[in-house]
Amino acid sequence: MYLVGQSHPELRFKHRPVSEEKNVPLQVAFILGGSAVVSGSSDGKVPIWMATSGECMQLLEHGGRFLLAV
Repeated sequence: MYLVGQSHPELRFKHRPVSEEKNVPLQVAFILGGSAVVSGSSDGKVPIWMATSGECMQLLEHGGRFLLAV
């Protein structure tokens, strides 16, 4: 997560790709009034992180392989 005007990340959300071939950028969205961040996934598991700490607060599993968060 970058602050406007900065070129280095302020906070990182750790979610390792299944493999280097599946290491693709995915869309993210703020939810819960901006207190959490959700993203798509290349492994069928959708992570939800706390926006302040970057800690994973929930992992939603899905039978698919590639998910987009819209």
